[in-house]
Amino acid sequence: MGVLMQSDTKKPIPRIEAGLGSVSSAMATVAAVFMGLMMMMTTVDVAGRYLFNHPIKGAYELVGLMLICASTWGLAYCQIRKSHITINVLLKLFSPGIRAILNSFGYLIGLIGISLIFWRVSVLAKKYIAIADTGVSDTLGLPLYPFMLALAVGTGVFAIAILIDFVRSLGWVKNTRFFLLSLIIISGIGLAGWLLGGVFTLDRAAIGLILTAILLVILFLGVPIGFGFIMVAIGGLVWVTGFKPSLTSIALIAFESTTNYSFAVIPLFLLMSAFVSRSGIGRDAYETARAWLGHLRGGLAMATVGGSGLFAACVGSSFAGVVAMAKVAYPEMKRFKYADTLSAGVIAAGGTLGILIPPSMAFVLIGILTNVSIGKLFMAGILPGLFQILFYIGTIYILCRRNPSLGPGGPKTDFKQKAGSLKLTWPVILLFLLIMGGIYGGVFTPTEAGGVGAFGALVIGLASRQLNRTGFFESLLDTGRSAAMMILLLMGAFIFIQFLALTRIPNTASEFIVGLGLPRYSVLIVILLVYIILGMFFDIFSMLILTVPVLFPTVLALGFDPIWYGVLMVRVAEIGCVTPPYGINLFAFVATVEGASVGTLYRGVIPFLMADFLNIALLIAVPSISTFLPSLM
Repeated sequence: MGVLMQSDTKKPIPRIEAGLGSVSSAMATVAAVFMGLMMMMTTVDVAGRYLFNHPIKGAYELVGLMLICASTWGLAYCQIRKSHITINVLLKLFSPGIRAILNSFGYLIGLIGISLIFWRVSVLAKKYIAIADTGVSDTLGLPLYPFMLALAVGTGVFAIAILIDFVRSLGWVKNTRFFLLSLIIISGIGLAGWLLGGVFTLDRAAIGLILTAILLVILFLGVPIGFGFIMVAIGGLVWVTGFKPSLTSIALIAFESTTNYSFAVIPLFLLMSAFVSRSGIGRDAYETARAWLGHLRGGLAMATVGGSGLFAACVGSSFAGVVAMAKVAYPEMKRFKYADTLSAGVIAAGGTLGILIPPSMAFVLIGILTNVSIGKLFMAGILPGLFQILFYIGTIYILCRRNPSLGPGGPKTDFKQKAGSLKLTWPVILLFLLIMGGIYGGVFTPTEAGGVGAFGALVIGLASRQLNRTGFFESLLDTGRSAAMMILLLMGAFIFIQFLALTRIPNTASEFIVGLGLPRYSVLIVILLVYIILGMFFDIFSMLILTVPVLFPTVLALGFDPIWYGVLMVRVAEIGCVTPPYGINLFAFVATVEGASVGTLYRGVIPFLMADFLNIALLIAVPSISTFLPSLM
């Protein structure tokens, strides 16, 4: 059977896949165009409002509706390029045959979940066509059914792409009978659980705990995180509320999560990050820091921290920070005979600044999931980020004072060279002040800040001649791919949150923990340790989506400030990203630097982890470091 299935599926697949590739590329291009339109409309609306007192009518609504095509029309493009966020740690323990089976299960889960969303959104669009006169947007009165149809097209083509990958993956499953038997057993277990639930009348909290445990298992088995969230959440809603009500609910959630104006902040800041990354700002930031600090012992390592901080101020990406500094700073430190441990450790640790210094996508996600002010979260990250830079520089100073051979001093630069180097940093400083000044002064919302920041980064890239037409379009495509995966995660997250709300797990967990009567700081430390452990395996966005809905009510019930807690949560999650033996920053460095030793990297990052823990202790002991600037807004 395995041989027949393999030979039967290979012949038609290339023709279908070629056609799908053309369609998905065209749709991704349309998504890129809408991404640019969102940026321009947001910028023009802000300029019109404050310069001419004439904003664009319904700009918020139009940006929200354009988000559908800007995000979901890139999903099939992402599927073809295998851009899913997954946890691959445990997969290494299995044989290739088992990995192939797990891969097929992942596609199957995604196919079922996305097909259900496509079906129900199509049904919802049909209903809105029938009530076209009343099913309209709030401000401009636009009929909503064309946008629902756009969502249906995006998810439908996405489902076809998953189907092709699923069928193709079966060709790699050598024992197809074993795969089908496994599928029957898993389906039987699910059916038995559902029937037993009806017999023994499991309460909703028990159902929630069971399915949450199942979610964790399938995620650690390598199922794409977006697929896992969507399928488990849909299964939970069907179990709790019944088939028809749950499917109506997921259609509404899918539409609302892809037309929410507040969610447009994600692709807009991602677009700004893409423009910045292609404009050479990371290299320029490092050169400026090197001019001022390079002559000191460990000066190039200190310059790497400073460059990472400047780069993070505009990019807000931990992974991007590591990649940029590994390409720019590591060769320089090698040239001046820096120890590999110090060079590798400072680059991996310095990348964690990207998620703390605003604008930070982690703060954006926390704000979306909790309704906490994104602007205040941005402001709260500034001082902790500066303190983290100082802790890292202090660590380098101590290491090189004890052992000067770790980081020999480089050539000195005179004051004229130092002053001249500052002209390299004006784009970073200007962009940072534009974004944070606008948010702090109430000139624009975080979403508008994303649009204005993206436009500002575009202007800087064009003015510096670092961004050409090809780079511009590739930035749009890259952003569309990243935004599609983020919106898929959010779609799954809000379906999952709906399920958790029905099971009352967050409230039950909060009441249970508070009822234990434990010191609240003891509970906080346990929660932070959980984040560090999860940060070793999960990327920060998936981790926040998984944990915030459950843990945030407990934090509020314990009386902690949500802004302060948001800073702590992001900081400890990033510690997990550089904690051996796993951590995305560690793997990013190894993947970027040819011949990099994992053991050397582990040894090099340990002193910076100690600095991180001291920094966390300071942030816990002095909450005003995080809350002072937001309190002034």
